[in-house]
Amino acid sequence: MGQIGFIIDVDMTLFDTSMLELDRDRGNWENVFKNIEKVVPLVDPYTLFWGIGLPEQTLEWDLGLGGDFLYPYKDKVSIVTSSPKEYAKKILSNNYDRDGFDAYSGLIDYLIAYQDTVKHKPNPDPFILAIENIGLDTNKDLIITIGDSVSDIKASKSLGNN
Repeated sequence: MGQIGFIIDVDMTLFDTSMLELDRDRGNWENVFKNIEKVVPLVDPYTLFWGIGLPEQTLEWDLGLGGDFLYPYKDKVSIVTSSPKEYAKKILSNNYDRDGFDAYSGLIDYLIAYQDTVKHKPNPDPFILAIENIGLDTNKDLIITIGDSVSDIKASKSLGNN
């Protein structure tokens, strides 16, 4: 096996953005940004990215890797969202800042948002761009996608990466 990389969605995967969903769906971005402070993480960044608080068996059971979750692979993490980049950056910076340390800038290497590709999820183009940016190869590297929607699953499956 080659390298390992992670592609992670924002809305309802890293963060509970349910209170913004109606305004997002309606394209009412002014209201979305007005209420963006209400967004809370579903996963603590240090739990996800540094393996704190996870059972050691988590990846061993699922992937045969054992040990920390993303810690050894933190330089191979991309966020892929169908939302605008400024929205995703705002959520990440609002929630992943602890004691003046911007966790987002140290834990996530690339942010692929709506405006970065012509085609969007469920089309695999955003995932392909993320994979290129983190320097992985779908034929030899393990790419783990984490999302909450059918479009995330379809985009992932269309990569041919099971």
